[in-house]
Amino acid sequence: MNAKLLSVVCGLLALAVAFGGQADIEALVNSMPNRDGDGKHTGPDPETAQRAVDAILQGGKASITALVDMLRDPTPPPAKEGEPKKQQERVEDYKAHYLLHAVATYARRPDGEADRKTVTEALAAALEVQRPVIVKKHILEELLWLGGEEPVPVLTKLLLDPELYDYAARALEARKLAPPLRAALPKASGRNRVALLQALGRVRDAEAAPAILADVKSADPDVRLAAAEALGDIGDAKAVDALLAAAKLDKATAYEMTLAEAALRLAQRLADAGKKDEAKRIYATLPQQYPGRAGRHVRCGCLAGLVAVAGDEVLPELLAAIADPDPQVRAMGAQVARSLAGRAPVEQWVALMKKSAGKDRAGALFILGAIGDAKALPAVLEAMDDKDEGVRQEAMEAAAAIGGEAAAKALIARLGAKDRAEQQAAFECLIKCKGDATNAAIAAAAKDAADAALRARLIEVLGARRAGDQMPLILAAAQDANSVVRAAAARALQTAGSDREAPILVKMLKEAKEAEERGAAEQALIAIGLRARDQVANQLAAALDGASPEAAGAMLRILGRVGGSAAAKALVAAADSPDAKVKDEAVRALANWTEPNGMVQAADGLLKIASTTVDLRHHALALRNYVALARSETWRREPPRQLKMYGEALKIAKRAEEKRAVLGGLTEVREPQAIALAASCLKDAEIAEEAAAAIVQIADRVKNKADEVVQAALRGVVEISKSENTLKQAKKLLIKKP
Repeated sequence: MNAKLLSVVCGLLALAVAFGGQADIEALVNSMPNRDGDGKHTGPDPETAQRAVDAILQGGKASITALVDMLRDPTPPPAKEGEPKKQQERVEDYKAHYLLHAVATYARRPDGEADRKTVTEALAAALEVQRPVIVKKHILEELLWLGGEEPVPVLTKLLLDPELYDYAARALEARKLAPPLRAALPKASGRNRVALLQALGRVRDAEAAPAILADVKSADPDVRLAAAEALGDIGDAKAVDALLAAAKLDKATAYEMTLAEAALRLAQRLADAGKKDEAKRIYATLPQQYPGRAGRHVRCGCLAGLVAVAGDEVLPELLAAIADPDPQVRAMGAQVARSLAGRAPVEQWVALMKKSAGKDRAGALFILGAIGDAKALPAVLEAMDDKDEGVRQEAMEAAAAIGGEAAAKALIARLGAKDRAEQQAAFECLIKCKGDATNAAIAAAAKDAADAALRARLIEVLGARRAGDQMPLILAAAQDANSVVRAAAARALQTAGSDREAPILVKMLKEAKEAEERGAAEQALIAIGLRARDQVANQLAAALDGASPEAAGAMLRILGRVGGSAAAKALVAAADSPDAKVKDEAVRALANWTEPNGMVQAADGLLKIASTTVDLRHHALALRNYVALARSETWRREPPRQLKMYGEALKIAKRAEEKRAVLGGLTEVREPQAIALAASCLKDAEIAEEAAAAIVQIADRVKNKADEVVQAALRGVVEISKSENTLKQAKKLLIKKP
């Protein structure tokens, strides 16, 4: 124990003796630390706090009362009339507050029942003495969580106090004591009544429900809302009509939404209590009273609640949700429909579908698809011949959702429909048609299809389905006599293929005569190349020799898209091609390079092109992207590499705009060498001012501004710059002023 703490303890003991065993409360309070420098309060160390709490508890009710007496109203009293206004200090009692709360907290420990009772009784008694309102509020806050029956009489008295009713109600609510709250309700009005209603609702006092029912029609809107919420919490079936009458959407206010939530809560309470018919009435009625976008969450909540209490008997409501104009309600309808899978009476939905028309028929088909029971498939397939286009579309969707060989065959037959929209719908439904037998059914139809267009569509479906089990058929289609089928096979391989199938696509690309086939093979190789870049790049590089200009151009574009060191090397080699078209495509691909993998090879190739080409367009393309690569995120953390690249670029730059691009990159490098490179441009009249501005910008960022390279460059700026702003900044950075 240090000397300071020992002194405090000794002083406390001396005071305790002097006062006949009762500790000096003021000394105990003052043992709490002062506020921190930022105005916050850090508590004492645990030993000091424990000693102070023990001393208060040992003093019993008298010490606790004395501690409460140290609480003050912090608001300075107003100046008396006629007196001049003067600055008044706030009364600080935070130490007493801290210690009182520490005592109450410690008294709630599991083995501290005697202390808890002592503290509670003392605080309850303190409420019956004249004190500032704010002090009584603090006392009530401590009683709120101390528990026990001791303060109930005084809390009951305060339920109608105009300033303390809310605190008293919450303290009784915490004790789950409804009778005092219920007894006070007839005498309360306004905000006081609202507080009592809220507390009665939270303790779910069923005996108060009849009295609360009358308040749903109160002239006071706050009372009406509190009554509705309380009834929703209590869960009394007699409140159904009252809440349905109150809950209506008019102006989409928070008030109206809160009423709806109260009704939904009542329905949930009733459902939990087994009163499903009453809950069902709320869930079925409320959606009609909350239309439009504003009421969608209410309609969604009602639908979810309805299926929980009504089970499969939700046909009209579910159909209404499926047809709802709001997408969120439709999504909830779909979710509910799927939840019926395995337990819904499919025959009931089939019967409803057959006797309905238009949107109700389409809605029933949607639900049958969501349920996914194969027993419904015959009726669904029959509906695919309906006169209504919307019904036919929904029937195809339902068939795909149910799946199986019969569904697949029916959808395949629709691929030959006269209507293009119906063909496309069948195509999309085949892609998502469920069932292990679906791929086999599509493959069999593709083999038997005499029409090339139909065969191509079926091959594309297999690709979109990623039907790896039908890869031999897709590869055979890649060598079909018809170019449309070959193009379809390429599109299938774009999603279903891997680097194993790349050689076939490269061969197709090289031999293609039609633009459609070549384009499909190109896109497929890009897709596979992004998954297996080096393997595809090596195959393309080997195939470039002897390729037509069109095929070679496509190969080079693919190499530029997939990236990687192998692709970069192939492009650099192709940039030396004697064929102008091949050369141009290779330069363009390198000039658009962004892939970090292979960036070194791409940069070296661009530098070579920019340095040696006689084609000014190629020079500009190559140099521009060479500088862009130097500025890229990949090399931003490697200043030496950047500086070397910027130096090379300056050597071969032919136009002022090219040099300006280099200077722009140099401003991002915080090294003296960057200033040296920028300074080398001060003698170039076309870019001297840009160079001077760059020097100042870099010099402002470098760590060692005293470096002679930096200072020499700044002196050069002062000598040549005509810009007032640049000169001002340069002189500011110079250590020895000129």
